[in-house]
Amino acid sequence: LLPTRRSPYMVAAMSSMSAEEEDEARERRLAEIEFVRSAYGEDEAWVVDEKLIYRRLLVSSSDGNVIHVLLSLTMPDGYPIDEEAILVIDARISDDAVGASSSSCTAKNMRKMVMDSLPSLIEACRLSALEYVGSESIFAVLSRADEWISVDFVDIVESSNHINTDDANEVEIISKCDNGLVLGRRLIHSHHIIAQSKRKAVVELAD
Repeated sequence: LLPTRRSPYMVAAMSSMSAEEEDEARERRLAEIEFVRSAYGEDEAWVVDEKLIYRRLLVSSSDGNVIHVLLSLTMPDGYPIDEEAILVIDARISDDAVGASSSSCTAKNMRKMVMDSLPSLIEACRLSALEYVGSESIFAVLSRADEWISVDFVDIVESSNHINTDDANEVEIISKCDNGLVLGRRLIHSHHIIAQSKRKAVVELAD
């Protein structure tokens, strides 16, 4: 779980608000929490201590591998009224897995790709939260997270596949020359090659 200790800007934001503003902010936070509980199932999203919202995102591949990503949204004191009280957003991969064996090579590659892409997800959600500074942003952020799964991550996977395909095609083109020769490279390591006969033999071997 994310640390619950208040950061200095959270304390400053709360101290600058009147009691009425604090009550209004809490009521509006509770309204957003109620929205989350009504819009998602218990295994899809849940709330901790009326401040921390978890959303489970499923990233699936065509071969049946599913990676569970936990997106966390922390509502600081003063949110959503105070413009300095911005949602604290983070994401991590859950240990849960569905579908194909998580020990397979494909599953491990999928997990690594998701792990490497998490900063992109977090950045996209944070930018969405910034667009709604001073107002409720939970719905907008969760919607952006769903869009990232269905659009952004798909583009990331397709881009990666395209690069891998280009590399494979390049190797195939190099190895299939018109004259039937196969280009290659050999490394010969020796401490010293002093004798002229040995140097000549190395050059002939290279040719």
